[in-house]
Amino acid sequence: MMKKILWTAVVCVLFLGCARPMRVMIVGDFSGVSSMLHVEGREGILWAISDLRDEKKILYEMLDIHNISDDEVKKVLQKYRPDVILGPFESTIGARLIPLANEMAIPIICPTVSTSCWTGKRDYMARVVPENLQEIRSLLCRMERDGVSRPLLLYAEANKVYATAWKEESSNFWTSKGVNVVIVPYRFEGSGWVEEVAERVVRARPDALIIVAGGEEGGLLVQRIGRQLSGVRFYLSGWTMDRYFLRWSGRYGEGAVVIHHFVMNHTNQGYQNIARRFLEQYGQMPSFGFVYGYEAMKLAAELYDDAKGQLAKRWFSLFPRTFEGLQSAVYLDQYGDATRKMFIIKVVSNEWQVANE
Repeated sequence: MMKKILWTAVVCVLFLGCARPMRVMIVGDFSGVSSMLHVEGREGILWAISDLRDEKKILYEMLDIHNISDDEVKKVLQKYRPDVILGPFESTIGARLIPLANEMAIPIICPTVSTSCWTGKRDYMARVVPENLQEIRSLLCRMERDGVSRPLLLYAEANKVYATAWKEESSNFWTSKGVNVVIVPYRFEGSGWVEEVAERVVRARPDALIIVAGGEEGGLLVQRIGRQLSGVRFYLSGWTMDRYFLRWSGRYGEGAVVIHHFVMNHTNQGYQNIARRFLEQYGQMPSFGFVYGYEAMKLAAELYDDAKGQLAKRWFSLFPRTFEGLQSAVYLDQYGDATRKMFIIKVVSNEWQVANE
């Protein structure tokens, strides 16, 4: 009888251990100048958690990293003990959080951090977006084919880590072609910032701009600069490609070019199901921040299951692998770095439309 009681207790412990809820910490700058991308990514994660609730138990907490020291962030993580961190959503915040996650041996999945700073490194980070060098180099080649001769790179200082590759690659590319590229950084602050930045650009008289900024800022800049520089062409970073750009750029954004891995009207059924629900609730199509936040949570759940709940312990044995994203399959190499198909996308009639397949 005693043996039966002990065996029952062991079985119960094992069962409860297997059924332990997955603990997620969602981290982002939800109140800073670039909060829009973070907020949309967070919503994508929360949608995925809701969709997964019938399959597994997921506990989560959210941490706004804005104006919080690294020591404070570390204390929160030590107290909550998450199985995985989801976020952040931009490279500058990633530069703070990824080293901390590595130090604490907590797996971190970054939905939209594309800087190449951590590419090819054996650490606790994985991501569902490719590093941005392919995007940058492809866009520069496109500009050369389009006959650009007086390029200007305009970038937001708020995300310096992301902008670094754009500056370095643009400078190297155009210098090798014997072409001078003007580089103009700016800060999103004060009531007259758009006019001030536009004035600096207009004085340089470029025939084409690369804009590395969030969609709202990028749209405002295109509207203002397009009014004053007739015939100037706009080339955009993937960060700029969202519905807010279309809202603020208006007719001046017509023909703007992006080379990116996210397609607003992708025909994949999994994506269409999510997009339809999003459209019904919000009256607009989802952004890449939302979709990649959703994917990051789905990937985290898949990895957690494969690791039998021991995500940190088994992390390095989980890669390489192929993950079924909402739009297409995503290949994750041995370092957790993603590869996705790229598309040339243009603004046509104030909509993002794929120009190639």
